[in-house]
Amino acid sequence: MPVSHARVTTLTSTDYELPGLLEVLARVPDPRTRRGRRYTLVFMLAVAVACVLAGAHQPSLQRAVYDAIQAGCPREPDHVEIDYSHGRIINFDTAQNATGDVPWRYANPFPPPNTVGLSPQDRDVAILQQGYKLGGLWNYAPNVNVLHCPADARVRYPAITGLATTAPGNYAYGSYSGAGGLNGVVYSPNTPIQNQADLIHADQRYLWIEENDPRAENQSSWVMNFPGPPPTAQTSFEDSVANWHGGTSTFSWADGHAESHKWLDADTLIFASSNDPNKYNSTKYNLTECPNDLNFLANGYATAQNP
Repeated sequence: MPVSHARVTTLTSTDYELPGLLEVLARVPDPRTRRGRRYTLVFMLAVAVACVLAGAHQPSLQRAVYDAIQAGCPREPDHVEIDYSHGRIINFDTAQNATGDVPWRYANPFPPPNTVGLSPQDRDVAILQQGYKLGGLWNYAPNVNVLHCPADARVRYPAITGLATTAPGNYAYGSYSGAGGLNGVVYSPNTPIQNQADLIHADQRYLWIEENDPRAENQSSWVMNFPGPPPTAQTSFEDSVANWHGGTSTFSWADGHAESHKWLDADTLIFASSNDPNKYNSTKYNLTECPNDLNFLANGYATAQNP
């Protein structure tokens, strides 16, 4: 504005008493429903401004940001789906099992999607989504967006043909894996639960788990070694868990509830946070190193021996 056109207004005492922006915004009614976690506009604006000014380095600001990200994650499929004609639990692997049960998603779908002209990243997503549409869970949750958590940073990595061998790892879009003990893949001496009637403690057995595999998209169930019961000195990680929410991970359970679990052991956080594909080649973190978290995982891991 030209200086000649500028006008200066003298502020009165009442002008100083006008409510601030945050106070005015706080009075705006929120039209949303009360389902799930809700943040006021004031809170989100305050966090945004503070993060810009402070660079989001302080732990308290990081916690607020992680909470906001987690609140935006699509809810994982949260109950056991079965074929009601014979009461079998859906296959939690990514391929048909020996008894012909359809998996919750296919890792290698047929027919495959048309990927002509797609980037490697978009090709990966198209295959993953096609596998989900052809899988057993699609009829119950027809939304491909449930496959990805926005906090899963692997979508920022380049897509590599085959398995990545160096950090930061490979591109991956699918954030969740099915617990293998639910009609999927488990390791001896455990065997999977196949029938719904055999799942006794539904409120204590998780279905899906966030998995941070830097090598590529997960190709099978999520498994662990010697979960028991009870857990023993042989109990250890096989597949990785994830740390995408500031030291916590999201679990969905067979009775229909979902919750965030805080990792308590330092070695769990190291393993869950690592984007080095070679992390699986090192000594497996066991019950001695991760007593709290492996006990939690083993107790919630459904098998025929731990229904």
